[in-house]
Amino acid sequence: MCTLVGHARGPHWLLASNSDNPYTVKSHVIGVADAAQPFVGAVVRCPGDEVVAWDGMVTRGVNRAGFAFAYAYVPEGAAAQEKQDQKLPAQTWTHEMMATTTSTAGALGFMRARLDIILSGNYLMADATGEAVIAEVSGRRLSLTRPRGGTIACANLWQASSVPAPAGWGDETASVERSARSWQLLGEGIASAVQVLADHEGLAVNQSGWGRSICNHGAVRGTIASEVLDGSTATLWWSYGWPCGHAQGGEQVQRPSWGRFLGFRVDKVRRDAELTTVDGQVTPAGVQALTADELPA
Repeated sequence: MCTLVGHARGPHWLLASNSDNPYTVKSHVIGVADAAQPFVGAVVRCPGDEVVAWDGMVTRGVNRAGFAFAYAYVPEGAAAQEKQDQKLPAQTWTHEMMATTTSTAGALGFMRARLDIILSGNYLMADATGEAVIAEVSGRRLSLTRPRGGTIACANLWQASSVPAPAGWGDETASVERSARSWQLLGEGIASAVQVLADHEGLAVNQSGWGRSICNHGAVRGTIASEVLDGSTATLWWSYGWPCGHAQGGEQVQRPSWGRFLGFRVDKVRRDAELTTVDGQVTPAGVQALTADELPA
């Protein structure tokens, strides 16, 4: 499952995330130019039979105003249900939010007006003014977690909400360990956000085939892509596959990984287009949107 982290760099925040899913699930980068706030985002696609609830959803993104967000699923109630639920509308609202919102406060207001259609989970967000927060959507309400000393992190478990997650969910997904490890690495100042994403502490895989490290190398599911969101330059840095760049040997899939991040800048997007394919190929539109800048630390 996903790990979301962020740290303040002066007046700006740098957000970073690992997108963890069943290996059958895909992700790709899109650019949106025809909007009040042009943006670059990562979208989940499910070409197979295993369709997750966030299929087709912009789950990470940064827009021209410098507003950025990343999402991690947390189930509500007694049973974990990550498959697509026809009772819940398609999660197109994040596309609309990125295309219109300029601030964290604005995003929270946008979400409060739509709590009846929003998929439960953790939404880490930050804006150009330096305001960062984790908005936990559960029980049709928002619970907020604020940064600690210029750092913020979460995985697939509540930190503020009183709504219970399914029994055993935190242990099965190693959410407690991944979140604590993220806070530790960022708080000690011994790792950059990118180094946190590639961390292999607790690499062992549990009996269900789920990986337990931040860079997730589960047998049947793990990290399919990683993102760094820099609001100060309106750039989404994206890495296909495991951020460390290679498999660890126990995965039941052969997934070529870039092992590096490419930056796609909002101000270089000329039209609405796919910037990468779901198989990790950069498209011609994506080449035009690439930045020559270096990945921020």
